[in-house]
Amino acid sequence: MFKAIFLNPDNRDLLKLLFKSTLNKDLDIEKILPSEIPKHSIHIKGKVLDVIVRDKERSIYNIEVNLTNDDYIRIRNAAYIFTKFGDEVKESENYDNFPNIIQINLSFALNKKYPEIGKYELIDKRNGKKFTDKLQIYEFNIAKIKQKGCNNISSRFLSALDADKEELSLLCRGNEETEKLEKIVNDLNNDEEMIQFLSTEKEEELIINTIKSRSEKQGIIKGEKNKEFSIIQNMLKQGLDANLISEYTGIALEKVEEIIKKVK
Repeated sequence: MFKAIFLNPDNRDLLKLLFKSTLNKDLDIEKILPSEIPKHSIHIKGKVLDVIVRDKERSIYNIEVNLTNDDYIRIRNAAYIFTKFGDEVKESENYDNFPNIIQINLSFALNKKYPEIGKYELIDKRNGKKFTDKLQIYEFNIAKIKQKGCNNISSRFLSALDADKEELSLLCRGNEETEKLEKIVNDLNNDEEMIQFLSTEKEEELIINTIKSRSEKQGIIKGEKNKEFSIIQNMLKQGLDANLISEYTGIALEKVEEIIKKVK
């Protein structure tokens, strides 16, 4: 849904409003970049970003939508932005022209201990000196922003990303851009192709969770090693490859491949 809205060229005004609502910056977008980070080895699984754009000052912005508060989310997103940082080193003519690289995390399941807006940089805690000013990571606690109250267009817009139909109508009322967002969301909710896509995605999630649950029950009896073996064996039967099994279970890819060899 997020990509269907914000990657649509007809909705460039909404994408600009998203940047305005997060960074308080009128971004002059040059282009939306390919969302897949190139693989440098056949052993590295592909990384697909949610939204990545370049502005006319050559800065790069990556937006990630995070629906859980698991620790691995931050590791995964850091891997995304560090990989992009490394790729830009190869593409830049010299370090003087190296672009700013900014990641924006829209996080929907953070608890109250996290601030409304977190800003993370490579910095020495002892003296406050930055290692580099070319890399910043922002995290927006959408639930906390929504709870505090929508007293301006930015907070209303961000809250609307996590709203049901009635809330969406209230949050979007009275502003041309947010009313456009409401209309698009409602249209997508009534689009048969989109509904089918979301239903298929949910079905895959249910199947994978069921496989894991059944495998874990079997594995508890046989021990931890057998549990992993059983999980991977069942997922293989469902046609999942090593990369997907590793992603869904959290088991290291090398270990998954090792167990697959034993299964075969």
